[in-house]
Amino acid sequence: MKGKRYAWSLLGLFIMHSDTFLPSSFDVRYSLVQDEIHVEYGSMKSFDPYQYLLENRHALSQANQLHFPIRGAVDVKKLGEYDITYAQDLKLHVVVEDTTAPSVSLSALSLTQNESFEWDEKTLKAIVQDLNDNETDSQTLSERFHCDDVDTTKSGAQKVQCQTEDNSGNQAVALLSVQVNAKTAGRSKVSTPVITRSSETADRSISTTSNTTVIPQAAYSATEMRQIREVAILINQIRTEHGLSPLTLEIGKYHQVGYIRALEVASKYSHTRPNGKPCYTVFSDYGLSFQSSGENIARGQQSARQVVDDWMNSPAHRANILRPEFTYIVIGVTGNGTNKYWIQEFFS
Repeated sequence: MKGKRYAWSLLGLFIMHSDTFLPSSFDVRYSLVQDEIHVEYGSMKSFDPYQYLLENRHALSQANQLHFPIRGAVDVKKLGEYDITYAQDLKLHVVVEDTTAPSVSLSALSLTQNESFEWDEKTLKAIVQDLNDNETDSQTLSERFHCDDVDTTKSGAQKVQCQTEDNSGNQAVALLSVQVNAKTAGRSKVSTPVITRSSETADRSISTTSNTTVIPQAAYSATEMRQIREVAILINQIRTEHGLSPLTLEIGKYHQVGYIRALEVASKYSHTRPNGKPCYTVFSDYGLSFQSSGENIARGQQSARQVVDDWMNSPAHRANILRPEFTYIVIGVTGNGTNKYWIQEFFS
């Protein structure tokens, strides 16, 4: 009798074990590769939870995955947070967000020295060649569009910063070319601004003219700023582990110029700038000095952890991260998906 009870016990254990294809928080094989993902608004037509399950499980056959009923849906055409449940311990949190800054293209502006000038709705509308966004309508962008004051007391060329903001807080910053012409002799007359064609563009292609003193504001989204800070934290953890002093994350003028460098890297993936100059000249072009500097760039990584790991696995990039003489760091990120670009600018 005792032998029969033992046999039934073994059979019971076998039956329990045969059911372990169902998800368990104690079995990492059946967990999702990522349990939270961020989807850029407008980047896809639809989101298929089952396809994500097939592509992002650890060690589970497609046949066994059919046992998981899916509850919940994601509306990629509406910003928000969504929860998908595959089973009790298998869940996915999806954030549909807009981290893409608006696109702005401006015409140049010509004025006469010492003439009275103030921005009004008509003039602001006249200098805008193109204003659009992936989520916010053009009318809303136009209502939020504004430019800094123009100094008409001195003749010559000026760069004036203009900007707008979408519903998610992403800012587009553009430099407007303003030519203030010297007043000619004789009777003057009041004139309306003359709009001429210009190649000045906004946000993701900010002008980097040498010797200018105007530093455009960095247009990072809230998500990008969070990733920038995450990279800084990870870098300083690594430096501390190697007995080095942590780096100060610069979020002032160097940070703003670093945004320009991020846009340049997205335009030309190289340590040589699009204008042919070395990477470090982007700071001196805006009147910012340093004693020593180094640059790391990367593309395609989707998270702070991934890009830092890739840099640390590369001897040259690792060397920059662990240089003891550096005291400051500027971090930049722009783009999405495989076209996501990262920069690190080290200096002292």
